[in-house]
Amino acid sequence: MYPIPPDVIETFNTILQQKGIELVCAESMTGGLFASSISAAKGAMEVLKGGIIAYDTAVKTRLLHVPEQLIEHYTAESQETTDAMCQGLRQLYPYANLFVAITGVAEKTSDNAAPEGQIYLSLFYQDELHRYETLLEPKETSDRRNAIRIQAVEYMMERILYIVTRAPVAGTGTPET
Repeated sequence: MYPIPPDVIETFNTILQQKGIELVCAESMTGGLFASSISAAKGAMEVLKGGIIAYDTAVKTRLLHVPEQLIEHYTAESQETTDAMCQGLRQLYPYANLFVAITGVAEKTSDNAAPEGQIYLSLFYQDELHRYETLLEPKETSDRRNAIRIQAVEYMMERILYIVTRAPVAGTGTPET
């Protein structure tokens, strides 16, 4: 059983496929759940071209070329770091046309300055960087960590559909500002 309903994922994949969108992603706090969700439904091969799980700071700095000074100044879970991850994706996958990066806090630890549920999302599409940050408040309390991760993937899908269609898509929610 997948945490995101298969029909929602299939609709997402179909819309992106119809628009000729090929995406790549760099996931930190979602740990690959976004890419895994996309690949769980029909149409994934035409949409998902690759992804990097950048849970560890070294992956962010060495593979995605996020400057260490940027992480030291803003933290690994910040909008600035997420923007830099998105830029790193653009260098690694120049043939894609939608670049997605996410960081955040799925579980509060002593290392996190941001509150639990805080996420940062960067989307680069048609020469424009879209930046989002929000605090997720999951209803699930027995496994908050994974509830936050699932809610983050849903949020990502909503924002992506919004920017590629420039209007809300029925059944996917309406982006907040």
